[in-house]
Amino acid sequence: MKFNYRKAYQPLLALSACLFPFFSNASLMQIQHNLAIFPLFQCEFSQTRQLKEMNLNLQSSGEFILSQQKGVIWQQTAPFPQTIVMTEKQIYQSVMGAVQIISAKDQPQLFHFTQLMSDILQGNWQALGDYFVLQSQPAQESEWQVLLTPKKSPFQQIFNQITLTGDKIIKSVLIQDKQGDNTHLQFQHCKALKTLTDEQEKLLAQ
Repeated sequence: MKFNYRKAYQPLLALSACLFPFFSNASLMQIQHNLAIFPLFQCEFSQTRQLKEMNLNLQSSGEFILSQQKGVIWQQTAPFPQTIVMTEKQIYQSVMGAVQIISAKDQPQLFHFTQLMSDILQGNWQALGDYFVLQSQPAQESEWQVLLTPKKSPFQQIFNQITLTGDKIIKSVLIQDKQGDNTHLQFQHCKALKTLTDEQEKLLAQ
């Protein structure tokens, strides 16, 4: 099975964005100052992909777990089971029982997205500014938006713009790509966790 890097970057970006606590009038400096990082975090997600050429809306849902020290487990439950596990060394993908493992050595470009997630989680605007033009602005009432516009490779070849929207934490991520497709992710029931289960530890240790 061929690894789909376009699908892989979406959870990377979405997961990285979900930990931002902002205020409606926040500047980038205020965002960095108020950034809260949860060592272990879980959210439910729903995703809608609008495919321009096929005139289709594809919907999926599930949950993810993010461990700052160990990586990310992205588990889709509908319309079919899919698990993506992302660590510094590799990306593991299981789709309906078919497994593929990609290492940083095999596809180094794919791991730019892992670094992107790390930079966002740490509020590393200097590093993000190397690849994106960043703009924060108020949205509706107490909400805020942060716009990411790519200015160089590799993100410039894939994204037109990324829009993060939220209040105290991220509520949605809108990804507009070069093919004219849109991916809209929404997060619900987010919470900090104390520990990983044995199964989760095993997945992240692969």
